[in-house]
Amino acid sequence: MKPTEDVLDREAALSAALHDPSLLSQLVGLFAGYYPGLLDDIRDAVSAQDSVQVRETVHRLKGAIGTFHSREAFQTARKLEAMAKDGELADAMLTYRQLAEQVLTLAAVLDH
Repeated sequence: MKPTEDVLDREAALSAALHDPSLLSQLVGLFAGYYPGLLDDIRDAVSAQDSVQVRETVHRLKGAIGTFHSREAFQTARKLEAMAKDGELADAMLTYRQLAEQVLTLAAVLDH
């Protein structure tokens, strides 16, 4: 696993939660319940080559990732969103797999 600081910026995430550890904990809980379904929806949309659904769903996931300032996952989500916007989904499954791995790593770090 990557070092924690490579996966998320805890200080920036706490700042986004108004320096309230309880609020940050609630956001982590919401993310834990939210991201699996989004990853499934993105995978299905990529498989179907549905660029509109990929773009919309990745955008929602990107917003959730942004809460935790996970730069790598955010950049990969941005890349996949741009691919969908441009209708270029030929390599989207590879990018999706990278994103899924990064999100799972983020979730594991948030769980500790």
